[in-house]
Amino acid sequence: MNRIPRRGFTLVELLVVIGIIGLLVALLLPAVQAAKEHARQAKCQNNMRNLAIATLSFTMKKDRFPGWAETYTLTDNTTTDTVGWFPQIFDYLDMKEAMAQLRGGVMTGGVKKYKRNYDIVICPSDPTDFDAPLWSDAAAGSGGCGAAAPTDASKLKYPLSYAANAGRPDAGADPRDDARFAVFHNLSNGVGPVTLGLEDVTDGKSQTMLFTENIDLGEWTQVNEGGQGVTFYGNWDETNQTWVDVAVTVPLNDLTSLIAPVDCNKDGIIDNLDVPHSRASSYHQEGVNMAYADGKVEFYYIDNTNTDTYKIYRSKFTPAASDPK
Repeated sequence: MNRIPRRGFTLVELLVVIGIIGLLVALLLPAVQAAKEHARQAKCQNNMRNLAIATLSFTMKKDRFPGWAETYTLTDNTTTDTVGWFPQIFDYLDMKEAMAQLRGGVMTGGVKKYKRNYDIVICPSDPTDFDAPLWSDAAAGSGGCGAAAPTDASKLKYPLSYAANAGRPDAGADPRDDARFAVFHNLSNGVGPVTLGLEDVTDGKSQTMLFTENIDLGEWTQVNEGGQGVTFYGNWDETNQTWVDVAVTVPLNDLTSLIAPVDCNKDGIIDNLDVPHSRASSYHQEGVNMAYADGKVEFYYIDNTNTDTYKIYRSKFTPAASDPK
């Protein structure tokens, strides 16, 4: 009986099949990565939506927005704790235990117990390794510590991805820190309180920003304008009621101008970043997510070559129709 000889794969055929598989993987990989980023961005938007809704719930109950800084008197009625905007909405995020720990001054190992990582204030698109090569020690004048850049890399312990609308950079000697220029203000001790309620947002709640992203933020536990809020730039001409634009030190969403948080005093606490880095930025490449005073979240595309990009961005800060643009 005649046998039909079996023929196996030749080396050339095997290499062709491997090449085809490699080509398919190369074609599919960008789509897979894009799908993953889309999921991360959706989660980021959901975080911001929850934060915005919690803030609006706070505002409707208290008849005012939280401050980007506010001082709480603890339950012993003698000590205080100054916090940023996030802890103020604990109760409205189903985080009543954390609020009780804040108000009770509960400590664990010398650290206030409410101070820990919370996923809701971290955008999944942000790198989880804050010592990655993308970050570098900050130089003097750019969020650094002095005449020379620190020699040690720092790592964020309580990272924050989202910043509140803090308007113009606050300054103690500047009387213009009023309701025209922001939604969140400094309500901490020693600062004249400027408060806003929903009735003060007459410029259109869907056009007034509550939160946006910032990749240069410090820790949510550190109360400073650079670490809690976003600001806009320009000198306000009170006489002519108009803005005199100045150069923006760090462009919006510029991933080439990252400034690493630095532990200047080597005390385990990430120190403040400078105000020029209190601007909208993200790892979404083309723009940032923004949450508005009606609870809406949308993606704002940034084109730094178009001067209108920054002007539109700045207009989203002011809450009233008669506000300066």
